[in-house]
Amino acid sequence: MSNHHHIILHIMAEQAKSWSMDEVIDRWHTLFKGSALTQSYLANNPFLEHAWTPIPK
Repeated sequence: MSNHHHIILHIMAEQAKSWSMDEVIDRWHTLFKGSALTQSYLANNPFLEHAWTPIPK
């Protein structure tokens, strides 16, 4: 059965709240390739800086 994955998550909320955006993206990239946006962010490409502007709640 190599055609699917099972993922079990346990979220340690207090620990996760202390992570920087870089750390979150690094952790995501250990599991997945990441998107062009996250790869560009980690490469410090300034042309995508506007894409990281937070959206107000």
